[in-house]
Amino acid sequence: MSEASPEYGYSVKIKRTAKGARYTIHVHNQDKQSAIDETVGMYVALAKALEAQGQIVAPIEEECRS
Repeated sequence: MSEASPEYGYSVKIKRTAKGARYTIHVHNQDKQSAIDETVGMYVALAKALEAQGQIVAPIEEECRS
């Protein structure tokens, strides 16, 4: 299956680090704005879910902020 037509529309990766959980979210959608909205929604929901379970979420590194 090609990258343009993924079998699944969503992918979430959570990695445990010494500073806490780091995560990435991938959303596949034909519409750019829908993809953005879904990605941001999943990002916020995942952060809240991790924190609600008492998981430590790694802080955003200063050089990553712009």
